[in-house]
Amino acid sequence: MNPIAFKGLFIGFGGDLPIRSKYRALVDLQFGLFPSASQPTSATGSINSASQVRFYLGGTYEYAPRLSFRAGLDIMSQNADFSGGESLSQTSINFAPAVVYFF
Repeated sequence: MNPIAFKGLFIGFGGDLPIRSKYRALVDLQFGLFPSASQPTSATGSINSASQVRFYLGGTYEYAPRLSFRAGLDIMSQNADFSGGESLSQTSINFAPAVVYFF
């Protein structure tokens, strides 16, 4: 396998859903619109099709009016199908905690 670069425009929807007075859920779902993949050499054949999907699920706790804590799970999946029948799938799972302070 050679290095592969995925690119494309994403379209999606999401929301910030209140659960209790200081708790909120964050949800985001994005799909690759016109996804493509490329590689520097074509040792495995040309790439017929590519797909990309991204999903984020997290939560926020408002500690003070200008200070909040945020954490979430970010999942991104990319796939490419080659002309020789081979297929490549890559999934990235990230956990991202943060402290947010508004000036």
